[in-house]
Amino acid sequence: DTLDFPSIGSDVKIGLFLCGWQKNKNYMLIPEILSEFKNKKIKFHIVITASKSEKASYTEFMEKVKKFDVEDRVTVLGPVKKAQLSKLYKNIDYVFLLSKLESFSNNIIESWFFQKVLVISDREWSNTICKEGAIYVDRNNALDIVKKILNLEKNNSRKASIIANGDLILKTYPSMKDKIDLELNYIKSIHESN
Repeated sequence: DTLDFPSIGSDVKIGLFLCGWQKNKNYMLIPEILSEFKNKKIKFHIVITASKSEKASYTEFMEKVKKFDVEDRVTVLGPVKKAQLSKLYKNIDYVFLLSKLESFSNNIIESWFFQKVLVISDREWSNTICKEGAIYVDRNNALDIVKKILNLEKNNSRKASIIANGDLILKTYPSMKDKIDLELNYIKSIHESN
């Protein structure tokens, strides 16, 4: 499955919002984040996988993008198929999850699996799940987000450590085979006890 990923310069860092137009994901902060990078003369681009065909949300988002004059720094890619995920992640540097609350998100597992830095809301739920495997930001403060990313860009060993920590946490999760075995054993135990 080919992914029509935009050609963005190799000197540009790319962030990913892998989500639809769910306000909980705080995607409306993207124009402000990009504006802060622009003010600091830093090349940073954000890709969001929401659908252009959801006209109201798309239009509202693009109006804010224009207001902050960052049209050249954002790509609305549209929904991505599972088979395209690996190519998508290969092209990006950061995964954003700026939700207020998540029960659990594939963004977390995928950022660790593809060894990308996870930029996540500094909340109790995220700290519990991600521990040392993410950078924590104030989800409503574009400047805080930009400063923390820029600090990380200057510190390769810290960046490598965050990615390694994510990888370690990922290894503690059961594989698909393990999950199926657990389910089957559970079903057998219920069946045998009846």
